[in-house]
Amino acid sequence: MAKITLAGESLIAQKQGTHQVLNVVRFIFANVPGLDPQSPIDRAAPKPPANQIMHTYEIPPGNSGYVNPNQVVYSSMLGSDIGDFDWNWLGLETAEGVLFAVAYVPLQQKRRNIPPLQLGNNVTRNILVEFTGAQELTGITIDASTWQHDFTARLKGIDERERLSNRDVYGRACFFDSGLQLEKVGQAYQLKPGQAYIEGVRVLLPAAVNITPTSLPATAWLDVALQRKSNDVVASWQVVFAANKADYVDSAGVQHYCVVLGDLTTAAITDRRAVEPIKGPLLQHFAARVGTYPQLRAQATTKEDVDLGNIPNAISDDPSSNSSEILATTKAVHSVQASVTQLVDGTTPAGKARQLAEARQIALQGDVTGKVEFDGSKNVAIQATLAKNGVVPGAYPKVVINEKGLVIGSEEQLPGDIPVLDWSKIGTGKPTTLGGYGITDGVKKGDYGLASAVAPSTAIDVIGLPGGFHYLGPGGTSFVNYVSLINIPYGSDEYAGQIGLQQGVPEPRMYIRSVKNGSTNRPDGWTPTREVYHTGNLDPQAIVPAGSLLVTFSRKPQPGYLRANGAAVSRTAFARLFAEIGTFWGAGDGATTFNLPDARGIFLRDVDDGRGLDAGRVQGSVQFSQNLWHAHSASTSEAGWHYHPGSYVAEAGAHVHTAPRAQNNNVGNGSPNFTTANYESGATAPTHAAGAHVHGLGILGDGSHVHAVSVAGDGGNESRPTNLALYHYIKY
Repeated sequence: MAKITLAGESLIAQKQGTHQVLNVVRFIFANVPGLDPQSPIDRAAPKPPANQIMHTYEIPPGNSGYVNPNQVVYSSMLGSDIGDFDWNWLGLETAEGVLFAVAYVPLQQKRRNIPPLQLGNNVTRNILVEFTGAQELTGITIDASTWQHDFTARLKGIDERERLSNRDVYGRACFFDSGLQLEKVGQAYQLKPGQAYIEGVRVLLPAAVNITPTSLPATAWLDVALQRKSNDVVASWQVVFAANKADYVDSAGVQHYCVVLGDLTTAAITDRRAVEPIKGPLLQHFAARVGTYPQLRAQATTKEDVDLGNIPNAISDDPSSNSSEILATTKAVHSVQASVTQLVDGTTPAGKARQLAEARQIALQGDVTGKVEFDGSKNVAIQATLAKNGVVPGAYPKVVINEKGLVIGSEEQLPGDIPVLDWSKIGTGKPTTLGGYGITDGVKKGDYGLASAVAPSTAIDVIGLPGGFHYLGPGGTSFVNYVSLINIPYGSDEYAGQIGLQQGVPEPRMYIRSVKNGSTNRPDGWTPTREVYHTGNLDPQAIVPAGSLLVTFSRKPQPGYLRANGAAVSRTAFARLFAEIGTFWGAGDGATTFNLPDARGIFLRDVDDGRGLDAGRVQGSVQFSQNLWHAHSASTSEAGWHYHPGSYVAEAGAHVHTAPRAQNNNVGNGSPNFTTANYESGATAPTHAAGAHVHGLGILGDGSHVHAVSVAGDGGNESRPTNLALYHYIKY
């Protein structure tokens, strides 16, 4: 299985960032000694050396195609005229010379056809690469299915017939019980496990899946398609959010079916699935079993079929019905019997009326007396007489009342009676204003908007307004229009503060200002009006974008930041950061985590991005220690063309040189000897005198020249400027 190299991933990110086409141009066949085809592919390894590369194959324009929008495939075809070589390493290379993808295989043979000595072979190898937006980034427009005749059309027809057969059974959409139902768990949303058929495509969710709405409220849709994947066609699905979502065909010609799942708000989830209560196999769900089916109705069965042709078609509990086609139930008969009983015993009004067949007398007794005859034929009134109790008629400041509520006497009113008088008992003379009580400086209801639903319209730019509530609609002001305002007095009427809430806007907007001092340290008008920010109009997380770098003297992580140390962290817990950097710095466990960048121990440098100072660099690449290329030279000072003087023999003055001489008869004693006849042994006659002299010594010159000088090395294990080590954190 081929893998995209780290350099290939970086090139993908670079091309996507600059909106350039990714051009894969050649296959490389290599024989790497000792390569284990079962070992994990080293995605950081470079291209094999030249002596291991057996063959390169330039990809023709027609040998690259797309499988789906996220998968493209490249094909190589080596004819029998190519060989001989063995290979166990296969790679893809881009136009920039970047090793893009690599595959390890058992050792393969490629032999050239050499009739009649050797029968050659043909080799076809394909590499499929998969990443988001692969077809768009590579610019490939050829469908890979057109390369060769295969059973694609036949298999597609089978897939379509199966889909249509399923649709005949399940209709446009059928969700089994709670399958794929939206639910809220804590603060997150997820789809319940289960299955559904959408336009005949079976969607199976073995476990709950988290989803993230783009905003609330929102409507969730299930987007389903039969999508090619490698050599198969599988059901693919995704949850999308839109007010309305119709079926569509994507850029690869794949039909997508969209059905609504539900509506989400901050307070509730409305389930809009087409649900059937299917909890097991369909055969068991629809099978007829021995038992009672309360809602089962045989539409075609008639009364005559069961010998009941003379019985009316219906029964009823309603005693008020007057139909001859409806039978009364025992419940209806019992209701009539109960009504008759109530008539007899007088429970009902009609029963009570029967008891007035004889006239009755209604009488009052006690402190009030009176009577009247009553037979029920008309309304009557009793003329009541109140018994006298000896109280003299008149007005009394304080009366005495008995337990029956009757006045039986009077008393003098005392001062202590005034505080306990019920205010509601005072009928006249009650004051209706504060002034009526002698209060002249009280604040009335409605003044400055106090205890009122309406505040007064005020020229709010005036300094020294009374404290309280005011408002200003349209008009000239240095504050803001359409504002509910609180004026806050200070210890001097030359100062004040104002807090205002603007009305009629979709989000709360609060403004503040106060009085400033001028150059003489005296009040000098209002400060500028400032808006107060809150979570509705300012997201604290958006002040510093996710992925930003923080360099700090503190070794403690700041809120909202993580140490940039290459650690693997959760894709859901740090979703904002994952949306920004993805798996560019490492895919973590490949499913739930991703890697942070690792800035420890290195200097940071901005991407060259075409400037030319650091050409060829891509985001995330690391450069190791290096000096600017240079050479060292050294020389001694030049002395010009010259001789080196030599020593002279010392002067000996005038002198002669002698030579030894032997006797004539003693020739041979001593060496060397001169021999002269008839002379005794001794010295010869002197040689010619040379006089006092010296002997010169000549030394040849080397000409103008320099001498090589060795320069000793110095330094540590890296090149670096003077620096200070600080902590680097990344915003999430």
